[in-house]
Amino acid sequence: MPRYEYRVLNPTPAAEKTFLAWIDQLDREFINRDPEHRSKVVRNALHELYLGRPYMTPDPSTPLAEQALLHSFDPRNATLEPETYGDLDVTKYNERKPLIWFWMMYDRSPVGLNHWLGHRMRAMLARHVFKHCGQIVFAPGTDEGRLMEAALDAGAEDIVNHDDGSIEVVTAPHDLVAVKSALGKAGFKPEFAEVTMKPMSEVVVNGDDAARMQKLLDALEALDDVQNVYTTAVVEEA
Repeated sequence: MPRYEYRVLNPTPAAEKTFLAWIDQLDREFINRDPEHRSKVVRNALHELYLGRPYMTPDPSTPLAEQALLHSFDPRNATLEPETYGDLDVTKYNERKPLIWFWMMYDRSPVGLNHWLGHRMRAMLARHVFKHCGQIVFAPGTDEGRLMEAALDAGAEDIVNHDDGSIEVVTAPHDLVAVKSALGKAGFKPEFAEVTMKPMSEVVVNGDDAARMQKLLDALEALDDVQNVYTTAVVEEA
């Protein structure tokens, strides 16, 4: 069966300029991680996206359904399932919740079906949900003290101890090769090393949710056009 390349499609120049300017504006606003700031940015953007006008405080004289809609644009008035989990890191999640709410509401909006815009919008949001970094993992039993000293001296950003006893060294993407080389010279051999996207906060899923999530991840990884799959979910084994 012949394999055809995807066609390159673009919006009109005026639309492309507007799309990119909007994404860039949101990107700059989301650099501020304060949940209150991000929530207001998302509230205002969704108000404009759905209603085509700047945000205004809901008028008590308007129909209750309209007031409910306006209040729901604000992430602070939305409740998402992960927030109910007792082991959630609330501080970390609250930083990302406005982004997740915007992502969900954007996908359901009239412009959510626009692939050209959507691909770029979601890529921008992902940069604020995931951290682009180097990852060097060592097997259980590795001397943690010696590894930490050598890694920090080599320029690593962080050391993470996992429940299975393995140790992860986190670096800036451009420092991965240098840190790995320095650790190798110090006598440490990693299980693997790669540049990856690590979630800035994670959500544990278990039971039926875990099974469905794993099925989705397996399906995505099986697609020929998918190179890597990243998720904020930690799938617990049954």
